[in-house]
Amino acid sequence: MKYKSTYLSLSLACLLGSFSQQAYSIVTLDFAGVGTAIAGTADASDLAVGDSVLFTGLGDASMGATFDAILTLDALSANPTNSTTASFDTSTAGTFVTVSSGSVADSFGVFTLSFIESGTSSAANPFGDAAALIGVTSFLAQDIDSAGGNFSDVFGFALTGQETMIVRGSALVNAGFINNNDPVLADFDLSRVNENSGGTGMGADLTFIGEGNELRSSVPNQTDFQFDNATISSLQFVFGTTSTNENQTVGNRGLLAELDFTGVTAIPEPSASLLSLIAIVSSICRRKRR
Repeated sequence: MKYKSTYLSLSLACLLGSFSQQAYSIVTLDFAGVGTAIAGTADASDLAVGDSVLFTGLGDASMGATFDAILTLDALSANPTNSTTASFDTSTAGTFVTVSSGSVADSFGVFTLSFIESGTSSAANPFGDAAALIGVTSFLAQDIDSAGGNFSDVFGFALTGQETMIVRGSALVNAGFINNNDPVLADFDLSRVNENSGGTGMGADLTFIGEGNELRSSVPNQTDFQFDNATISSLQFVFGTTSTNENQTVGNRGLLAELDFTGVTAIPEPSASLLSLIAIVSSICRRKRR
């Protein structure tokens, strides 16, 4: 949520300001990997709330800017009409998070992506040693599209307060789930495909029918959250699908993302403990807000 992200960002700026940071060339992080379950149900192909999945070998070893990341499913929001929740898979090569085939639209997952030092996750310490990315200039959500049916991917990003600009592709609109108004969505900047006319004549209903399944390189289907050399230890986002049909089922829908940054720095243990405390406090604030 925005409270968590803002607190983390402000705290990191203070905690890390006195540490020397080596400059690197910009490295593009590609999340199109395969996750390994480290906590919860231990099934990366069908996540349950509270499950955490480890992604390793991220960044660029040749530039000395490597790290690992942990993706946690924080919450599931069900389709309000039929109380069905989507299924999520992080074990499929070529995607970061996948909405599994057969899921019903207008359900979504809330995820947190936390960064840790490379190689520090172990059986004794599955969540590893906290790290922060420095010099962050962009988080690029890609492949927000459809596949010819009456549905669209929906991506939402919890703003950190450090964004300088949001650039949304021409095929997208700043909107979310047509049949799900879960209050949690107020904390996120949302993108989905723009509906088109699904019929002929005056008053024809708008649908997503005919919208294509685009490549990840399709700029019109990307949303770019830009930063001015930000320091970030975690990001939060939502992912799901929507439809003008409240009972619409969907096939596999994959999310892809890239992150540009200049380096990685460790968070000293006392600072990591403080960040945990901040996360707890911000969670309490969110509950009171609702």
